Amino acid sequence: MTQHTDTAAQPTVFGSACQIRGDISIDGDAIILGTIEGDVEASGRIEIGEDGNVRGNVQAGHLSILGRIEGDVRCEEVLEMSGHIEGNIACGKIEIDSSATLVGNLRAKVIAISEGAIYRGEVYIGPEALDEAHQPRHAAASRSVGPASTAAEAEADHEEAGDDAAEIETAPQRSSRPVSGLLRRRSEMISRSNGAKA
Repeated sequence: MTQHTDTAAQPTVFGSACQIRGDISIDGDAIILGTIEGDVEASGRIEIGEDGNVRGNVQAGHLSILGRIEGDVRCEEVLEMSGHIEGNIACGKIEIDSSATLVGNLRAKVIAISEGAIYRGEVYIGPEALDEAHQPRHAAASRSVGPASTAAEAEADHEEAGDDAAEIETAPQRSSRPVSGLLRRRSEMISRSNGAKA
């Protein structure tokens, strides 16, 4: 059952005590501080607080994520990410903060990733990113994404990597540029370079 909310003047606020099961459609902005099990769609901006949790697909014009999303995300404009997403993303621009964790494939026109962020998946950068992206799948179908199936694996790799930068491999593909970003241990990088010298 989908709930429709008209919030032309003020954002709809789902408080920290909120626990909702079902899809939600919002005509305007929303602030999520509680838990929603279902798809969430807003015509305006969605802000997910630190304790906010969405288990479903999320779609909005603008997104700000401090909490957690387990599902696919589509954002027409800017996605500001400081929290955790386990699912595929398609957006106009994404800004991934150093505290963020992303496990899933990413399509965006513009990408900015801060040092320290955890990322596992494939990236497609280019002006056609949103046009080529598939519509979000149901959350249950998005659990196994990219080279890592769980955030725990990504976080374990991040701890092993320490302060090392992510290694990026590029290859041409149509009009977009796919990038596989996997965090590597310094020892692997050193042994590879030593093997090349030999």
